[in-house]
Amino acid sequence: MPYIKIYYVLLIFLAIVSCRKDKVPELEEVIPIGGGGDHCPEMYNQRSEAYPDTFHKSNAEMNCIVSPETVYMEDFAYNAPILNPNNAFEFAFIRTANPDEMSWNDELCVYNFCNNKTKILTDKVNYGIDWSVKDWIIFTGKDLQLYKIRSNGDSLTKLTDTGDFNNYARWSPDGTRYLYLDASSNFKICDENGEFLEYTGFSMKSWAWLNEDEIIYSNQGNTELRKYNLETETTSTIVTQIGIAPSGDRISIADNGDIYTTADVGLVRVNQSGSIEVLDTNYVTYSSGYPQVLTENKILLQRFIVDTTYFEDCEDHYATYMSIFDINTNNEKRIKISE
Repeated sequence: MPYIKIYYVLLIFLAIVSCRKDKVPELEEVIPIGGGGDHCPEMYNQRSEAYPDTFHKSNAEMNCIVSPETVYMEDFAYNAPILNPNNAFEFAFIRTANPDEMSWNDELCVYNFCNNKTKILTDKVNYGIDWSVKDWIIFTGKDLQLYKIRSNGDSLTKLTDTGDFNNYARWSPDGTRYLYLDASSNFKICDENGEFLEYTGFSMKSWAWLNEDEIIYSNQGNTELRKYNLETETTSTIVTQIGIAPSGDRISIADNGDIYTTADVGLVRVNQSGSIEVLDTNYVTYSSGYPQVLTENKILLQRFIVDTTYFEDCEDHYATYMSIFDINTNNEKRIKISE
């Protein structure tokens, strides 16, 4: 009998709620933010930890008579983090097992902050990953051809079958096209299925889509950051600089149009008027890359680290990590990626 009473109470409650739609709580009020699903900003802190003080600062030096012994500090090297464009609590990356062996033990993985799980998608990856809003991750494979794969590991598709070094494909914002450096050293735009659309006709060091019509890129000498309009075929200079994006690994665009990259001067933010702001000089920032905005004040990036503890013994202990850098506090923490 008590179950029947509860049933009728629920019916009455639902009737009241249905008549008072203006009083129905929003989903965010019923389910606390970060309480489940794919929204968990508090996990940025829980899934990361501070770097030891002995890790490489910009003024660290090693004085050895002979070349130092090189030792990798971790079981895995972590490289090329790329945010899920539909979920800032998930990113893809390349994981290399036994990095000291200099073998092709690379795996394309996805890590989720909310559930603290790492999923291995494929071991065909070599470098150059990018993630589209249509949930395709594109990459250059070990055979130096382009592939795409779904973020759950399904539908691995080969996109090129020509020459060597099909490089650094970048999805357009709507995911219907990608731009890459093809095997004949031409910058080519293809549709999402790999069908040729057009050439851009000039050389770039690193590049990203600003919007569907414009490309942001640094020139080969890294002396300028430029913008190219595909419709008008015109080029304009955003900023003339020295040493912006020296490694050529990544330029990323925030939702507000700010441009993020790394240089030997530090982690750099450039607005479209050409104003440059150096955000971080804590570590040797030339050895970082792939900066992308997690939240308004937190930046995801890759960090190459050397531990100065071993400098006296002339041992070069190094590792690569995924980092979260806080612009407001100037603090940086390494992500504790689950294996």
